[in-house]
Amino acid sequence: MPRILLVDDDAETCKFLEELLDAPDRQFVSVHDSDTALTTIRNDSFDLLISDINLNEPRTGIDLLRRFKADQGG
Repeated sequence: MPRILLVDDDAETCKFLEELLDAPDRQFVSVHDSDTALTTIRNDSFDLLISDINLNEPRTGIDLLRRFKADQGG
């Protein structure tokens, strides 16, 4: 079952994406800040990362993508 990590500081956006992309064979994990996203990436395995590029923090979605790629072997 594909596991998808959604990262957006707006919880409603994550909920919308889950509803839009929902399928019986997909599992979603949503987080709403880059610190939680980094911890989640380090501690779990995902097939896909969908992230807001302009998070309201010093870390951007591009930074998360680089970490995801390094940690998940993508």
